Amino acid sequence: TQEQLVRGFLSAAQSNLNDYQIARQFLAPEYAQQWDPYHGVFVSDGSKPYRADGDAAGVLSVPLIGTADATGRLLPVLVGASTDFRFEFAKVGDEWRISSAPVGIILDRDFFVQIWSAHQLYFLGPGDRLVPETRWFLTRTALATEIVGALIAGPSERLSQSVRSAFPPGVKLTNSTVPVIDGRARVDI
Repeated sequence: TQEQLVRGFLSAAQSNLNDYQIARQFLAPEYAQQWDPYHGVFVSDGSKPYRADGDAAGVLSVPLIGTADATGRLLPVLVGASTDFRFEFAKVGDEWRISSAPVGIILDRDFFVQIWSAHQLYFLGPGDRLVPETRWFLTRTALATEIVGALIAGPSERLSQSVRSAFPPGVKLTNSTVPVIDGRARVDI
């Protein structure tokens, strides 16, 4: 059923292996490359009722407790209300596939804290004091690269009025990865 397809997709999106390869199998071929799982994470707490919306669409009502944006900032949401996520479907051969889905992924709170980890990024505040900002990152081999990239990009908009990056403007990584060897990251900028 379409509901089983949505629930299977959510389950498969818990694994980012090979750029969410398994989750993309639930999507229509032309949509599979458009879907952006890296846009952010919707963190859920509780059941997720599903209702059909016509013959080729459905809505999943998700009780959210927070969202993590693409930069890793975890933002709380108003507790108690559910957010509706719309999914659209298309027939591919004899089977339904998802032809439109929300960007990002939806994870239960317990699973979110298992595969995402909080890290403190430090920026310079008044008097060159270090000011921490908590960011959440998907725990994977590219973790060091993502953390260094976030440090170079600077503080979130919320903090940018009072803190700054220690990196001068225009700094970029010279390699696309930050290797970690024996617990030490090698950062070439």
